Amino acid sequence: MKTYSVQFSHSGTEVHVPHGALRAALVNFLERWGTRFYLGPDFGTLLGHGDRFANLLRACGRDEAAFFEEVLQQLARTNHLTHHQMDDQEGPEVCVSGIVLPKRMLLVFLEQMLPGDGFVAVRSVEQYAELTNIVVPEEQREDLQQVIDTYPVRLSRHVLRQSRLSRHVAYQGTLDSRFMAQIGDESLFFGSLSQDAPRARDFDPQELGRVQQLICRDQRIRQSIVPTGIKALQRVHRTQVEVDVSANREMPAILEYIQANPEISDVVLAAEDRILNHLSGVQAYARALRSLSQVTALRVRSLMFAYEPEAFTSEVIEELIALNHLDPAGPTRLELETQFVHSSEFRLVHGELIRRLLAKGVTVYNNIALLSGINDSPEEMKRICSNCRQIGIELQNLYVAGLPVQEEWNRNNPVEATTVIDLATHLRRHESGREVPLYVVRTTFGDADFNLNARIVAVHDDHVLMRLLCVTKKAMRDIFSDFDWPEGVEEQNGHPVVPVRGLTAHTNRDFFGDGSKQVDS
Repeated sequence: MKTYSVQFSHSGTEVHVPHGALRAALVNFLERWGTRFYLGPDFGTLLGHGDRFANLLRACGRDEAAFFEEVLQQLARTNHLTHHQMDDQEGPEVCVSGIVLPKRMLLVFLEQMLPGDGFVAVRSVEQYAELTNIVVPEEQREDLQQVIDTYPVRLSRHVLRQSRLSRHVAYQGTLDSRFMAQIGDESLFFGSLSQDAPRARDFDPQELGRVQQLICRDQRIRQSIVPTGIKALQRVHRTQVEVDVSANREMPAILEYIQANPEISDVVLAAEDRILNHLSGVQAYARALRSLSQVTALRVRSLMFAYEPEAFTSEVIEELIALNHLDPAGPTRLELETQFVHSSEFRLVHGELIRRLLAKGVTVYNNIALLSGINDSPEEMKRICSNCRQIGIELQNLYVAGLPVQEEWNRNNPVEATTVIDLATHLRRHESGREVPLYVVRTTFGDADFNLNARIVAVHDDHVLMRLLCVTKKAMRDIFSDFDWPEGVEEQNGHPVVPVRGLTAHTNRDFFGDGSKQVDS
């Protein structure tokens, strides 16, 4: 049986990967997940139908051995510090014959190169460098060893594999030495940035009830990044729109808009009140969207799933499952989006419902809103994430700020940016890589990653100004040709600066100040 010998270029570690095991894992992955929805429209089209592995080899112009050898050798050189030309700073690319391989597929290779589950306790800089395949500069080694000696460092093997492909995962899930070298003053995702960090307010059950009322008042996002000309249609991302299913008369115009913008692949169905009151409208949209091959994901938002699970009867569950269209020729996967904001909201019935949905391929996602006095303590956020994992809910985003409920609830008690770092620290230390959400800010121009491509440049008592590195006027005009910055939005180095309410950064200003602009009150 052929075996590939691979030596990681930075750590020098050598591994041996059996051809048969690698081939079986990749073929199984492509058969199950080789779709446009999961791997992207371009790569999904390249794979086509039938023997997807053979189609991939044909497109790359390689036989099995040459293809595996080339991918393995490129992965042996990658880590989250690898030089690349990607604007979004997501991580290194692996290409074969000019074809960029999806990172989700590359994880199949890394699972064979770096097998195993569980956690690794890191004791030294040398061990850390070997695990992450990086070279730690001599001038940083002493500081990094101080971090390791000071804080308990446990890294899951799942995160270690992901970190070689994603800078975002590496910054949030490992010890990224670029930030850790600042341990004498402040550090990213490792403990409180300052002894002055604010203490989370004590939880009051009555306050949770008021928050739930605010959440259920209107379950739509109510914010479009560009005009659509249709009141019931919000363009929330280049590839995603949200539809108010209660506006049935606007369906023809909405379908026409989606069809005219082929980059739109995800559709979110929502309503101001309970989505189950509009189930017939959901079904009508689901049937109509099947005629648009570009739409591969259909998401139904039901925040009431958290509060009224009894409403999801067997009949309702069967009707939702029927919307999950998994025909290989044109799949439209159904997802249910909900929002648990406190651990006390989880009940046994939720687990039973989710098991039934998962058995039919319907995934349930949780978007958490960070709320002052409700869930802004590390222990409470850990309980929420653990509960999600235990009953089969996928963690998606932890919204730091920007949702309507946050703009109202956090107005008088804004969340400190330092608190977000403390939460991320706690989850990274105590949870597995699959129980860590993305830290997101919702803005006028859509979602952005907190402190990665959304940087604080000015601080006020109840809000901050953030520069969005992921947004440019050119990119917005690709979506809407007549786009211009809205009134009140300034441009800084080609990127917009927007207000984000309910978030502030009175502590550790130098850290959150973006380094290029003074942070002001």
